[in-house]
Amino acid sequence: MIKVSLLFPRQEGIKFNVKYYAETHFPMLRQKLGDACKGGVVDRGLRGAAPNVPAPFVMITNLMFEDLEAFQGAFRPNRTDILADIQSFSNVQPLIQISEMNSA
Repeated sequence: MIKVSLLFPRQEGIKFNVKYYAETHFPMLRQKLGDACKGGVVDRGLRGAAPNVPAPFVMITNLMFEDLEAFQGAFRPNRTDILADIQSFSNVQPLIQISEMNSA
């Protein structure tokens, strides 16, 4: 299994519409990725490790796929629509990391 992580970094002047992301973008993303996406979790950053320190990321989304080919096969035909919708909820592009999932 692989995990595709979308990390929206907190930065000066960031705009992020959490409601739109949760109610519109994420469901659209899951619909477009279809059965290739085996699960997904959205984490809203609340704070950093120390008191009164903001979270380094406004939002982190993790999507699980059987393998890299499954992700690419689902994402490629929908890339334009998915990426174009980012401007509907944020002025920041996410950092993307693809990880192999292993249990410890």
